[in-house]
Amino acid sequence: MAVGRVHKKGEVDLCKLMEEIRQNLGTEVGALGCFVGIVRGTAKSGERVDLLHYEAAEEAATVLTEIAKEVQERFGLEELQIHHIIDDLKPGEDAIYVVACGKHRKEVFQALVEAMELVKSKAPVWKKEITPSGGYWVEG
Repeated sequence: MAVGRVHKKGEVDLCKLMEEIRQNLGTEVGALGCFVGIVRGTAKSGERVDLLHYEAAEEAATVLTEIAKEVQERFGLEELQIHHIIDDLKPGEDAIYVVACGKHRKEVFQALVEAMELVKSKAPVWKKEITPSGGYWVEG
């Protein structure tokens, strides 16, 4: 199953998500991997980040699902889920979860990296860094 969703803060819980996925694993699954993207407290400039403001286009969940399907098929996984949080997030808060289930760890690890690269390059999700000197949209 390939899943892509957007959530407001508090709508998705990593522990519950992992529990649900584990309950539905097939007998061929030998690896379950998760990537958690966390808001950093320092901007590229070195300035302190007070807040990240995430926005997404209406079709963001559809694009995330397409990415999940593509990566799942490419690596022969049983499941790949992408959950992006779209809200105002403070440093230390979770921004994205990518969960992959497959036969072997190698494919799972590779899929997590590939999924994040595609999210960064294809998903219509934008972030604005708010620092003491102001706010600006982050490219890439």
